[in-house]
Amino acid sequence: MRWLFVLLLLLTFVTLGSLTKIGDKDKDGIPNAVDEDIDGDGVPNIIETQHGTDPFNPMQYLIEDTFIGGG
Repeated sequence: MRWLFVLLLLLTFVTLGSLTKIGDKDKDGIPNAVDEDIDGDGVPNIIETQHGTDPFNPMQYLIEDTFIGGG
């Protein structure tokens, strides 16, 4: 039974370590993997992707369906 506890503890540390490697680009406390606005520009990732802007680049965003920003 002790080995099961050790295994669960190890898996917990591995999982927590993986989550920290995922990153948090906009530093809002939400890991990128589950953040609906990764770059924190106020435009959801799904909308940016649909309109061809980069959801990881806060300098690219949409204003009234107009692309603003660059590379």
